[in-house]
Amino acid sequence: MQGVVSSWRTGCVLGVAVVLTAVATGGVRAEPAVEPVYSFFVAGHLYGKARSRSRGLYPPFMQTWEQKKADLGADFGIFTGDLVSHGTESQWNHVRHDIARLGVRVHIAPGNHDMLDRVLYERQFGHSYSYFRHAKDLFILLDTEIDNGLITGLQMQFLETALERYAGSAEHIYIFMHRVLWAMGDPDKRRIAVNHLPKQAASNFWTDVEPLLQGYDRPVYVFAGDLGAEATRDHYFLDQDGKLTLAATGMGSGRDDNFLHVSVFADQRVVINKINLLSATD
Repeated sequence: MQGVVSSWRTGCVLGVAVVLTAVATGGVRAEPAVEPVYSFFVAGHLYGKARSRSRGLYPPFMQTWEQKKADLGADFGIFTGDLVSHGTESQWNHVRHDIARLGVRVHIAPGNHDMLDRVLYERQFGHSYSYFRHAKDLFILLDTEIDNGLITGLQMQFLETALERYAGSAEHIYIFMHRVLWAMGDPDKRRIAVNHLPKQAASNFWTDVEPLLQGYDRPVYVFAGDLGAEATRDHYFLDQDGKLTLAATGMGSGRDDNFLHVSVFADQRVVINKINLLSATD
């Protein structure tokens, strides 16, 4: 039939992928790609360059988000720690100003720099570990600085309770933390070059946390944010093993700085994309 396209091809209109399909009239109809139910971003080590004295969030992150937010979109953001370098009230004032500029609600899993003054942090942002639910999913933010990398005591009770109450009705479970806790105690993962590894640092991720998460028949995604401060450190990690996905991100060295953008679809697919900062070199 003359004028009918018998094969499919892809195109791009204003950054949105489309599929062109044949129609009976011989014309072509553009079908937009399936939109996610929701999306969010994950960003770590947001004060940027190691040993710098920060004034607000890392400028390349702010610039990249400003230029790409319309195309990426996000219902909210998660900061996985180290928003400030020295934890002063002045630095936090700059950070709060930058957060307001993002245009989306932000949740925080604090890092070691953020907790240089725990009282000041909690006065501004509330309790250092928390959970929330969005759509059909459960989001849990942990504080890896309470017990030097261990999830114990009241925080472990909190994690157990949140999972017991809400994991059964969730399609996905997301856990956020600053330290890359799975990099300790597992021969296959410990080779990750993280930003900061305190003396006597320990982790009960593989002995206590991971078995707890695996007890629920749900896909689990664990995100950390202590990478990328220097060129000698890793900047990105993504690994999937069965229903457990481990991801880490960071910025500051100026080389391969990045954050993650996560899209969740109605068919329960979760797509994690690494977004390089505009000033970063590969």
